[in-house]
Amino acid sequence: MRPRTYFLATKVIDGFFYALSIKGKLYCWDMITGKMIETNAPMYKDLADYEVYQWDKEKTQDLVY
Repeated sequence: MRPRTYFLATKVIDGFFYALSIKGKLYCWDMITGKMIETNAPMYKDLADYEVYQWDKEKTQDLVY
């Protein structure tokens, strides 16, 4: 698995670990075996142009990554 900075988002659903890469690929691993199950690359567009936002309560502003 690549470093955390390579992925935009991760989530565990029904025993599978999903990760969306900065290049728009969706990876899926089995949580028990740790083996990669599949990789899907959307054909429509590279997601590298998108930005990830986070709200900072203390500074009351949006942070852009």
